[in-house]
Amino acid sequence: MLAKFNAQTPDVVEPWRGEPLQTTTDAATLTREDGTVEQVKVAPYVVTRKVPLNVETMWTKDELLAYGLLRVVPATAPAGKQFVGAPRYERDGDVAREVRYLEDLPPPPATVTITVEEHERLVEDAERWRMAAPATTVENVAATPPTEEKT
Repeated sequence: MLAKFNAQTPDVVEPWRGEPLQTTTDAATLTREDGTVEQVKVAPYVVTRKVPLNVETMWTKDELLAYGLLRVVPATAPAGKQFVGAPRYERDGDVAREVRYLEDLPPPPATVTITVEEHERLVEDAERWRMAAPATTVENVAATPPTEEKT
């Protein structure tokens, strides 16, 4: 993952989502009619470049920095903790560190252990309850019209 910053506010870091990148340069390549090529200095100008999302694996640290990109060092949650909320990023030299708020993990769900005998007794009790409860059918539901109360 990469994060971006700009030269005016180099400590403000935010995730890079693939938008075109800008850099300022004062170099140009001059190609003459005879085929010779020369690098020349010119007045500074802004270059906008659309780069692939996998640029992190293709460019060196210095190439990324030239376009205002930093590799992100992901946050890690210690044992018993989990992340809360959205991440934020802080610049730490040539990298951006992901910063996350943490909270305790919820306790694991309680487990109940019963013996085979207890299980059989519960099944028998459920069967007795089912047999004792009257079945609800259309025939045994009283169809009584509502009555008006007199006050």
